Amino acid sequence: MIDYKNLPEPDVLNMPTYEEVLAENNELFETLLPDYTPIDSDPYQLLLQSLAYRELHLRQTFNNKLKRSLLLFAKGSDLDHEAARYGVERLDGESDEALLERALMSLDGHSTAGSLESYVFHARSVSSRIHDAHAYSPEKGVVNTVIASFTEELDEELRAKTDTHLSGDKVRPITDTSNVMIAEDLEQVIEAELELFSLDQQNAVEQTIRDNFNLQLKIAANLTYSQIIRYLHVDGVYKAVPKNINGDVECSDHQIIRISALNLTFKEASYA
Repeated sequence: MIDYKNLPEPDVLNMPTYEEVLAENNELFETLLPDYTPIDSDPYQLLLQSLAYRELHLRQTFNNKLKRSLLLFAKGSDLDHEAARYGVERLDGESDEALLERALMSLDGHSTAGSLESYVFHARSVSSRIHDAHAYSPEKGVVNTVIASFTEELDEELRAKTDTHLSGDKVRPITDTSNVMIAEDLEQVIEAELELFSLDQQNAVEQTIRDNFNLQLKIAANLTYSQIIRYLHVDGVYKAVPKNINGDVECSDHQIIRISALNLTFKEASYA
């Protein structure tokens, strides 16, 4: 699936500056009244300025409405209609972000070759409780699909339902053996010592770091050492030292990393 979050902002409708619109208004007005000389304080100029602001507002409104007709920017019922173009319907309780991801994945779901991405799409389409899926082939002709939730522990009933769906004739190529499993939690404790420019910033720094680590890693995704340092080294931190980790936290195909505890100690930096 493409990295849609890093696509550039679409230039749907040209957005000139206020000064450019006002200059166009003055130019048009002068063709109607050749002897007119713009003066900021006269009523005509105030009217032209008002019209310039109004045009900018209307252009922004049109831009927002046009962007809502694009899949990546649609929300709510607009997104429901855009996803329908891809043959995807919102599941009960499914968020906008999850529906958008499935709509993009649906293109892989039409594969007749049984691609791994196809299994991921079909697994995600079983229930809105499945927030992530990962498919891999441990050997030729075998596909293991791993499912996970970011908010709850999935049960055997949902695993079996997903297995039945992925084993259906419309999903699974006849040459594949499909297995479905629930992701194994790989719990990770993060311990770190933070040197701050000032201990007065401790509460704000701690909250920012905890927000950073309140992340949802994907199945089979490693937690890299550079990520850990980046999440710890926020504004106000002079030095961040992980105490129990000195490299990447690696994850297998059937696992998902969960941050089970974040133990932080603080002291004032002695950099002076």
